[in-house]
Amino acid sequence: MHNLYIDLSNSSGNIEKKISTFQCAINLSNINVLVGKSGSGKTSTLRLISGLDYVENASIKFNKIIWQEKGYFLAPEKRNISFVFDKVNLFPYMDICENLNFTYKRSKNKISKNFYNELVNTFMIEDLLKKYPNQLSAGESQKVAIAKAFIFNGDIFLLDEPLSSMDPLTKKKVISNIKRINNNLKKPILIVSHSLNETINLANSISVMENGSIIYNDIINKAINNKS
Repeated sequence: MHNLYIDLSNSSGNIEKKISTFQCAINLSNINVLVGKSGSGKTSTLRLISGLDYVENASIKFNKIIWQEKGYFLAPEKRNISFVFDKVNLFPYMDICENLNFTYKRSKNKISKNFYNELVNTFMIEDLLKKYPNQLSAGESQKVAIAKAFIFNGDIFLLDEPLSSMDPLTKKKVISNIKRINNNLKKPILIVSHSLNETINLANSISVMENGSIIYNDIINKAINNKS
């Protein structure tokens, strides 16, 4: 079990008024989905966790490792996070193979070359390796971004709507593959989603955001039973 602790109770909140003052501990046993209406602060929360955005006097800890507290801020590149952005972040002057190899070289938790090749096959991107980012469709870019996150193999995965541009059949396959791969890796994954079906099919647990605060955390089965 992994623990992510966020305390904004002594902060000013904000980040363009998307985040309020709140305190929560999220138990990440496997895959946790962060849901909420558009504008509720989901993406801002991921960026705050990753260190890409900053709120003064916030406290953020992952597995008792302090990432931020008053007077201390750990740089994003030192948090060892696999991040999939809502707008895919690839080097435009490198082909996809070069992008993935660059990520592999930067990884602190090196996967085997066999597993690297398995990820390329699993996420159906073999035919994209010699293409450049501007030659990919939005759905293809997202498949590459997810494979890239697993190749980096961070200590925690933050995925911001990673399936939003995929067709239903591809989305179903990718959801199944994410779950299968992470059953072996056992990494904590926090995914932002707007889709109820995605949430039910992917999540072991769920967090709900409303008006810039995380207001609910629970395992998915209990959450569904409580709602019904």
